[in-house]
Amino acid sequence: MTLLTYIINGISLGSVYAIIALGYTMVYGIAKMLNFAHGDIIMVGAYISYFAATSFGMPPLVCIAVSMAACTVLGIAIERFAYRPLRNDKFATTYRKNGCAACGGSAASTPTNVLRVCIGASVFAGAFC
Repeated sequence: MTLLTYIINGISLGSVYAIIALGYTMVYGIAKMLNFAHGDIIMVGAYISYFAATSFGMPPLVCIAVSMAACTVLGIAIERFAYRPLRNDKFATTYRKNGCAACGGSAASTPTNVLRVCIGASVFAGAFC
């Protein structure tokens, strides 16, 4: 491989990292909460595009538009049912200010709060505590 190939590959990969970082920055700046579901939402959009192209024979631009619309609806649902209740929850505010239990924060020091953190991780990250 030539130097030019390495430069083009580096710029391409760096651009992808920049777009991901921009997404995290925008969500945190607007919602004041981190959303690590970017990859999940992108995956749903990719599956919708693939399904629309293979099952219905839609042109690529129509598949992209359908996928964008579906991901927009998914994002609105996540904001409505996940972010909005957490913004108004006293525990969530304390958790965001004091840090997580894994980082030594004081928000998860009681068994009830540990349970809430585990349930939140299960719901929002798909992980099981």
